[in-house]
Amino acid sequence: MDDLTGVLAYYKTSREERDYSFIASAQHQDMNGVCIYLAKSGDALARDHYFKLRRTARDCTYCGVCVPRYPFHVDILKRMREANEFFGR
Repeated sequence: MDDLTGVLAYYKTSREERDYSFIASAQHQDMNGVCIYLAKSGDALARDHYFKLRRTARDCTYCGVCVPRYPFHVDILKRMREANEFFGR
């Protein structure tokens, strides 16, 4: 219920609060090698988010289909292995 309440809070925000256009102006080189979804395994926010996922690194088949589609030049297959080892699922 807390997750649902958090998601629905989006509709109570102002137009300015929902404006994420600043991301487009971020320096691309600042984002290279950085993945907000595969953050350091010890990060509390990443850990909390990970355990709420329906699918986790355990479900990855390491086929590599995602690699050319991933925009931040992160070794995603390596990070999936690390997440699987760290979280055990």
